[in-house]
Amino acid sequence: MINVAVDYICYFLFNIPTRIGTANQGLATLSFFGVAVNLVLFLTRVLNQESADAANSVSKWTGTVYLFSLVGAFLSDSYWGRYLTCAVFQLILVAVTYIHDIYIL
Repeated sequence: MINVAVDYICYFLFNIPTRIGTANQGLATLSFFGVAVNLVLFLTRVLNQESADAANSVSKWTGTVYLFSLVGAFLSDSYWGRYLTCAVFQLILVAVTYIHDIYIL
């Protein structure tokens, strides 16, 4: 979602090629795999899960991320367009975070 904003700002507003967007995509991929590694450490050391359970949880998390990427791409290409899709999923993220903060914490 940030990639879309960077591409839009760079290309449409300042007429800068989207090489910055490509670099941003590379950094997003790097952070994705960094989170996956740190998630295993967090689950085993802080939440005291077994290594197999932690690896299973990270596999489920990775599958969910990939699945919702496909869902978002389908909705974006077929119905909403990329900006509305980004806005809708950001609203879902904010709503879920808000509900989590109120009811869980």
